Amino acid sequence: MPKGIFWRKRAMVKERKKAWEEERVGLMREREQLIADVNHYKTTVSVSTNDVETLYAELGIVQDDNQKLASELHWWLSQGFRRFLAAFTQSPDFKSSLEKTYQAYWNVRCQAGLEDESAFSSQGLERKKTPHYNSKAKK
Repeated sequence: MPKGIFWRKRAMVKERKKAWEEERVGLMREREQLIADVNHYKTTVSVSTNDVETLYAELGIVQDDNQKLASELHWWLSQGFRRFLAAFTQSPDFKSSLEKTYQAYWNVRCQAGLEDESAFSSQGLERKKTPHYNSKAKK
């Protein structure tokens, strides 16, 4: 390798190291600022248990209400959603939408079969020699 290339590459490496060091220093400053912001937020926004109890008292919420809400949430997650899905899948609107989707799928599938059959027949293939022919299919 000629000496000129070596010195150029060495200078490029030094420049990159310098740029990386500057970037690292900048990231360290940002990190320190974020840590300071988080610590400030923790000290100014922290809420004590007494503050929460006072807020509950002002709103008229008691501990029993919390238990009731927790049990309702548990019921919705364990049983309510399943019951909703069961009722929804049995609804006439869902069934008609499902039927329309199935009918559209069937129409597209039949149309594709007809197009394939037309293409094969234009090539001179008999129906029984086409790759999709099923001799055991119901007629």
